[in-house]
Amino acid sequence: MFVTAIFILSFSGCKASHKGEPLGVVTPSPSVTTEGKSAETPQFDLTGIWKSSIFGEMKLRQSGNRVTGVYDCNDGQLAGVVERNRFVYDWWEQAPGRPYKKAFKTHRGDGYFDILKNGKRLKGKWRLEGVKKWGGNWQFSWRSNLRVKKIK
Repeated sequence: MFVTAIFILSFSGCKASHKGEPLGVVTPSPSVTTEGKSAETPQFDLTGIWKSSIFGEMKLRQSGNRVTGVYDCNDGQLAGVVERNRFVYDWWEQAPGRPYKKAFKTHRGDGYFDILKNGKRLKGKWRLEGVKKWGGNWQFSWRSNLRVKKIK
């Protein structure tokens, strides 16, 4: 409980880390996978720059139904899949350029965004790895297209 409280406090006051940096290779996390899922074409393409008044800027890159990205708060990264009107992902922080498992357990977990307003707004929840209760809310609004190097 104490660790969760510290994490929530540090997560809520985030500002820029990835500003001006191109979106590089984000290693997908182990728990979010497309194996066994249909290859249906997603209704939305989330590729672009997203903005939050609390969490700063988030840059996403989508290929098929897979999405990877970075966000300003604590060198955050996320990777997941779009399933209908929901983006389900794993997130990790304070491990820039490193995979999910290289982040401390107090700086990684899972979450989801509901895709709203014709793909121009993301609203969802996140939680720490191994914790059943959702730890917090976050939302982002579409800002602009993203021109980045292709993610491998």
